[in-house]
Amino acid sequence: MERIKVLVETMDWTMGELGHFSIIVRKNAYVTVDWGDGSPLQTIIGTGERQDPDHDYKHRLPIRQFEVVITAQEEGTILHYYHGFIDMWTLSVDASECPQLPSLGASYACQVNVRGCYGLTEFECGGENIEEIDLTGCCNLETLNLFGAMKLKTLNLTPCPKLQSLECGCCFALTQITLSRDSRLQTLITNSAEDLEKRIRPAELRFIKQILHKNGGNIEYTDVETPEPTKETKKFDKKLLNRLLAKYGPIFGE
Repeated sequence: MERIKVLVETMDWTMGELGHFSIIVRKNAYVTVDWGDGSPLQTIIGTGERQDPDHDYKHRLPIRQFEVVITAQEEGTILHYYHGFIDMWTLSVDASECPQLPSLGASYACQVNVRGCYGLTEFECGGENIEEIDLTGCCNLETLNLFGAMKLKTLNLTPCPKLQSLECGCCFALTQITLSRDSRLQTLITNSAEDLEKRIRPAELRFIKQILHKNGGNIEYTDVETPEPTKETKKFDKKLLNRLLAKYGPIFGE
């Protein structure tokens, strides 16, 4: 059995609240969803592709917090989970009972538990709420996206020797990144060289650069000037816009 637990809290009952998430379930397998409000369990039959179940929380309910539990009877059933609760705080995402989960998106959650998730290869956990990340047991993690994790101060990547790509743009409080000597890190994405040098101690930054150089990688900076569009680019953009308008109609009102 494997299970993902998500604790959410309502922000405004005026119009009720809508909960939803994205999930990929192994084809012909199934998971059940307990939305935490006493409603009947929802069953999702796997297609092997992304599905987006949702649930309407009624404003007449007196409670403000709900624990959403996604359960599979067989291990290896849940292939991807990405939370996305509209107008609700995501207090925590706990995937520790789903150790084979390959891909997890938990941006804007206040707490995330992935301890022992040895199957995790892709993990997104940015946003302004996360303050601490424990990657113990995430030995097969390859891609880590922490963009916008503004409260995160330290990051220990020694449990993740296979990590190849780290995105830490807009992690303004991050002052320590710890790597092992056998780290496979090839790409580190951040805002600017000045920003990185201001936050990370010189000796530690030198070690990070040595690891990247050893693996044939480098640091990529996102704060670069956008080049002026050429005539060809403008022409292509106009053609693309016309195709989108023809297919979907006007997106914004006049």
